[in-house]
Amino acid sequence: MGYRADRMQFIGNRPGQVVRHTGDCSKIKRVLGWSPELDWQQGLRRTIAWYRDNRDLWSRQLFMRQIRS
Repeated sequence: MGYRADRMQFIGNRPGQVVRHTGDCSKIKRVLGWSPELDWQQGLRRTIAWYRDNRDLWSRQLFMRQIRS
């Protein structure tokens, strides 16, 4: 996103944070015949580009990082 490494700060896990994410679309392919149009790497690149190009949409939510549970 263009930030230097010294500007990054680890803030710890949020309440309800999932430790491990996995994805397997074999069931949806088997049941509905659906397959993803992009592979994982392409999807990740497009997601990063969206966040970079649409900061005005998601940056309004940054205040939520300050809310204590």
